[in-house]
Amino acid sequence: MLRSSSPYAALLPRAPRGTAPLTCAADLGRDDLESVPITPADVLAGDPVARGTRLSDSADGRLSTNIWDCTAGTFRWHFSVDEIIHVLDGHVRVHDQDGGVHELRAGDVAHFPLGTTTVWEIDEYVRKLAILRSPSRRLHARVWRKLKRTLARGHGALLPLPLGLASAEQTLALLPV
Repeated sequence: MLRSSSPYAALLPRAPRGTAPLTCAADLGRDDLESVPITPADVLAGDPVARGTRLSDSADGRLSTNIWDCTAGTFRWHFSVDEIIHVLDGHVRVHDQDGGVHELRAGDVAHFPLGTTTVWEIDEYVRKLAILRSPSRRLHARVWRKLKRTLARGHGALLPLPLGLASAEQTLALLPV
């Protein structure tokens, strides 16, 4: 990858303070990927070997770009973040929670929302560019505060209680500040 000075730099406004510089990762064919083992309990067939590497991160750490590849096998995959993928090479059949099967080949793009669980069926090999977005920590904090306020006001009867807890007060005592 070549980086040089732009003749247009004087025409552009300065980046806002705290903004990360532009990160370019042009070599999507790189082979310096690290092992990213699939949990053995999630492997349904074969012996898939997964590898990956992070290419870049946003300034707030919530967004990243990654390269990931995997050999033949079938496994469950739970998405703990929002993920958009662009298949670079190979083929995968993705089985969704509604019983659908999605054939993804080189050039295809797919979005897997946070919380989605799928089964990936790889006949030979697949390689993807993945864009990951983690949920906002501030959003989680706001949800917890609202839940605590709701329970403190005595509206806990409207909410399902976690297994083993008999009252909203017990639930309230377990919530972080």
